[in-house]
Amino acid sequence: MIGLTARRCARLVIALALVARPILAETLNTPECGSALNDASRLVRGVRERQMHFSRYDPAENCRLLRENLDDLVAARGPLDRCPTGEEHTKDLGQIDAAIEQIRAQLVGNCRR
Repeated sequence: MIGLTARRCARLVIALALVARPILAETLNTPECGSALNDASRLVRGVRERQMHFSRYDPAENCRLLRENLDDLVAARGPLDRCPTGEEHTKDLGQIDAAIEQIRAQLVGNCRR
């Protein structure tokens, strides 16, 4: 993989699994949050599914996957910041922010726009 080792990939998938947890935790009970969190959950699932498609033999495809993952995580972050109210909110937001920064670093280090 293009600088994305199996260990880093696994850590990212674990972090994303933890980020998805607030969707089931305490949330603001509004229709807007319900809809936004459903969308965020779908986006995070998409990122987790794409993680399985990285290949050490196709750097261009890996860059495409990284860009899609970044777009989806950035889109999911808003509802994950606005709607969850449980005590894990700050920790989970830190994990999604770390995943976003890790992807950005991979894109800068390995991909051309």
